[in-house]
Amino acid sequence: MKGSNSSSPDLQNHSMNQTAGDNCSDSMPVPLSQDFFQSLMVGEKVMVVVSCLVVLATLAVFVDVAVYVVRHYSTSNDHKAKTLQILSIFPGISLIAMFSLLIPKSCVLCEQATFLYISASIYSFVSLLFVYTGGKDKVVQCLTANKIRLQSPPCCCCCCCCPSYEVTRENVQRLTLLVAQNAYLQPLLAFVSLALWLDDKFTIGKIDASNGYPYILILSQTSFLFGLYGLFMLFELCKEALKPLFIAPKFFLIQFVIILTLLQGSIFGTFSKYNMPTCRGILSSAVRGRTYYLIALIIQFLLLMIISRYFYRRPQNNVNFEISAESDEMPNHDSSMHKLMDKMEQPEAEKDLGVESKN
Repeated sequence: MKGSNSSSPDLQNHSMNQTAGDNCSDSMPVPLSQDFFQSLMVGEKVMVVVSCLVVLATLAVFVDVAVYVVRHYSTSNDHKAKTLQILSIFPGISLIAMFSLLIPKSCVLCEQATFLYISASIYSFVSLLFVYTGGKDKVVQCLTANKIRLQSPPCCCCCCCCPSYEVTRENVQRLTLLVAQNAYLQPLLAFVSLALWLDDKFTIGKIDASNGYPYILILSQTSFLFGLYGLFMLFELCKEALKPLFIAPKFFLIQFVIILTLLQGSIFGTFSKYNMPTCRGILSSAVRGRTYYLIALIIQFLLLMIISRYFYRRPQNNVNFEISAESDEMPNHDSSMHKLMDKMEQPEAEKDLGVESKN
């Protein structure tokens, strides 16, 4: 009978590599979960446990807001659904980060899932803008005096010569499609990435002609940038009119999600290439850096969830523009939206009495 050995092949290969004097940052594969936890220091294990508790706290705050939205939003089911879809990005990405933290080999799967979640949330936010305004037709009717400015981040923020276009239904539809293409293309690219990964032809960070990563990266980032471009233009178009509904803070929360997940992850990845943090045992610099990144991300998303609770946990009734039936002129945004906010705070019974008194 063979003697039992709890060490995985990764540990055995690591000892051979250390004997050969290889750099563990470059040569070590991603460890299995049991080997990963055996190699963590006591302080790091405590941080992982605390991160799991933080994820539970994020879920608890989300459930609190979700119950409020379902019970107290006197609006359409579509409005409630879009709001919950946007709010779910915080516990959703936190759960994905925890899964990636506990099972390091799932990093490719978790990165694709995170990117899909962000793309879907961007499209949901655009849909929420149209719910707030009462649809694309009312956007056109109320904002005809505004202009669609192509000089907008992230693609053309520095191009002063970019023209402006009239607010028409066709132009608003084009901006919507610009955001929608990202939401529909990303799942296809994620499927291709996972298929190549299973065939050992997709390695994150490896720029090589035989590796599928650079090709998928170019397509994915291009689609994502154009989606953000459409989102920014639609937001700039509606932000002043929807200011009483705290649309700017809600939009900035989406931006923080993108910055913390994509930009912050790239920063940690860059540090790992310079052996920061240093590799230890079977844990390469990339694995240790990703561990710290995920722990930080989980804590940050709890803070974002708490901030979102402040802006979304408010009573809302009919959130749309008031279009004058007697005049084709655009109503004053400030006065119409203040009336809108008064209605949001007004009980339904009082609203009905007000209608009867007018009649």
